Amino acid sequence: MSVKSNVLTILEERKGDSVSGEELAITLGVSRTAVWKAVKSLISDGHDVTATTNKGYVLHEKSNVLSVEGISRLLEKECDVFVYDTLVSTNDTAKIKAIEGAKEGTVVVAKEQIGGKGRRGRSFFSPNDSGIYMSVILSPDVTPEDSTLITTASALVTANAIEDLIQKPASIKWVNDIYVDGKKCVGILTEGVFDLDGGNNHKIIVGIGINLTTNNFPSDFAHRAGNIGEVSKNLLVAKIVNGLLKISSTLKDSKHLTEYKKKCFLLGKEVLVCGKEQYITFARDIDEKGRLVVELADGSTMTLNNEEVSAKLNEYA
Repeated sequence: MSVKSNVLTILEERKGDSVSGEELAITLGVSRTAVWKAVKSLISDGHDVTATTNKGYVLHEKSNVLSVEGISRLLEKECDVFVYDTLVSTNDTAKIKAIEGAKEGTVVVAKEQIGGKGRRGRSFFSPNDSGIYMSVILSPDVTPEDSTLITTASALVTANAIEDLIQKPASIKWVNDIYVDGKKCVGILTEGVFDLDGGNNHKIIVGIGINLTTNNFPSDFAHRAGNIGEVSKNLLVAKIVNGLLKISSTLKDSKHLTEYKKKCFLLGKEVLVCGKEQYITFARDIDEKGRLVVELADGSTMTLNNEEVSAKLNEYA
């Protein structure tokens, strides 16, 4: 690790407290000048660090810059974390790392995406430094037929992490969109990386885009897009990664669906199903595979897996 990275690690661990330049120099085995240059570079990167005579350097609590050091110290398991200023897509980068052998829990985060992806070929609006754009590599013990369980679990983990930080409800539109105050604030895209040689090295990439302070959305979805507000970026990323790693090993039992259903605002309401054809139906339940169970006009039921569902209610239309 560089001197700059080591200094940031210590400042993150002691966030809000003064750390003297002498202590940093002795701890890291470098000169005071090297510490000063590292701090100067951190300030240039946007970290809120101040220097006080006879006290040292303070990384203030309000400092809110995504960093490997800031995320790593909050993780419950040791993970490989990568933070980039700009990527085409965090999912694309994570897929490359997965193919190259990256382990479960590897995290790819970008401050900006220029080709962020959503479901069905849609794009995800990912402007610089106003959101969190992240992908996590998982190795859950599930079959491709159970892929909806991964998406529902990811939505639940993300919604819970957001609620912890903003102290207001985050609801889910089946299967993978999260709403706060009636506006879509989060999109999730899961993609598989499979071993073409027939081995068991299958990995799932969970891509999550979260609007923090994003506004000025493109006109085609500005009426339904919103944001969750300013929160600790590193803490939110860490909470999501911790939650995903916990739930990944228990997906087969489908226990997370009980809580997922409570957050799914479509249940018990009329919905517009948009797939090969459009029709209005009634959202009755979510089955043990995470699929939406709908009731048709004749009273019969059917399950929906990968079709896009939009709520008919005006507040979610």
